[in-house]
Amino acid sequence: MANRQDYYDLPPLRTQRHFVGSTPTNHVNTSGRVINDEDIEMTSYNKKGTKYDPYPPQTSNYYESPFYEKSAWDSSTRTAPPPPPNHNPFNPPVDPFATAPVIMTNNNDPSLYQRVVKFPLFTYLFTLADVIYFIVELVKMHQLTGKVIQTQPYINPMLGPSSYVQIYLGSRFKPCAMSSQYIDLDYTWPCPNSTTTLTNVCSLAELCSFKEDTNPLQVWRIVSACFMHAGFIHIIFNMLLQLTMGRDVEMEIGWWRYFVIYILSGVSGNLFGLNFAGDGVSSTGASGALFGIIAVNLVSFILYKDRKRIRGYKFLVGVLVGEIIVCLVLGLLPGLDNFAHIGGFVAGLLCSFILLDNPRFVKVKPSHKYPLMKSHENYIMKKFWIWSAVRVVSLALLVAWFIGLGINIKNGGGNCSWCKYLSCLPVNGWCEQSDLTTS
Repeated sequence: MANRQDYYDLPPLRTQRHFVGSTPTNHVNTSGRVINDEDIEMTSYNKKGTKYDPYPPQTSNYYESPFYEKSAWDSSTRTAPPPPPNHNPFNPPVDPFATAPVIMTNNNDPSLYQRVVKFPLFTYLFTLADVIYFIVELVKMHQLTGKVIQTQPYINPMLGPSSYVQIYLGSRFKPCAMSSQYIDLDYTWPCPNSTTTLTNVCSLAELCSFKEDTNPLQVWRIVSACFMHAGFIHIIFNMLLQLTMGRDVEMEIGWWRYFVIYILSGVSGNLFGLNFAGDGVSSTGASGALFGIIAVNLVSFILYKDRKRIRGYKFLVGVLVGEIIVCLVLGLLPGLDNFAHIGGFVAGLLCSFILLDNPRFVKVKPSHKYPLMKSHENYIMKKFWIWSAVRVVSLALLVAWFIGLGINIKNGGGNCSWCKYLSCLPVNGWCEQSDLTTS
């Protein structure tokens, strides 16, 4: 740096030649015509009134390099602008906003850290747990009845074990999970190996697998039921949704958010069903947890549309909303548990506002078509506090939701005359099928 010359103090072009050896330098333009230095007329002057040289000494090595013949002189403009200070054509400046080398390798492949962060770990772990639990159901069904699919006294439409085996292994069944004033412990129940409804010879403790002379309080069933399924059809459809949409959602929001939302949504769905479903309903499946993930996916499409980069955005959001409505309507049919769907969706929706990243409108000023604030900082702070309020309200609602369901269960559940219609249609006695009958 001690020998650095001022760029504009260099001699004019006609007084400083560039030679390769003893031969004047010839420049080749894009048309192939050779232009000598004498042919170049400079019309720009520096602040001292002298002409500047577009080829200062520090760049003369460029023309002596073996790459010079591959370069071309632009003859369309008879003058050349001065190069920037410290310009080095063989060492271009590095873009400071380029991909961070911390998480990328030299060949632009994702590093191990990035692959681990984006790997849908819990999607695969939950799927593995579902499959293992279902295999246990089939094995237990075969041990107790000699068959893996219920065919007596009726065929399981989901092509799986009987509901008695599912109750024995941990399905959500209100008489096993909580005490009720309408359920007498002296009643006799079907045994896990029952193939007929004509004989009830087992106690509730034998059916639910808890100790005799104790009150039923198997609250853990609200978790175990999330990983059980009623049959092959049930588990296949749930796993297809989990391995497609669930996988994409986990890769987008991260494994820990996915884990929290999945578990809370599943528990919320079973708590909601435990409160308001009929006493005779045995419910299984990951539908509650998956409806929570569906809610996350919907919120993500609405709030983070700048990340999607897809065509037909509004149409796709409409399709997602339509699918949710169709699934909730189908949940009114017999054999489907709409309480798990609704409870899971509510928890997933609230968790989305609590756990997901700040949307773009919180951090970026809107375009000119929106009314502008006094300053960018004021706008950012206003949106930040609004979004923070949304998070706080969502957290309060989520806590109140779980506390309210828990208190209602402690008081015996129910206490809502119309809630049963959230999961059935009042036709052909569908809403009475879930009630317990004694004889």
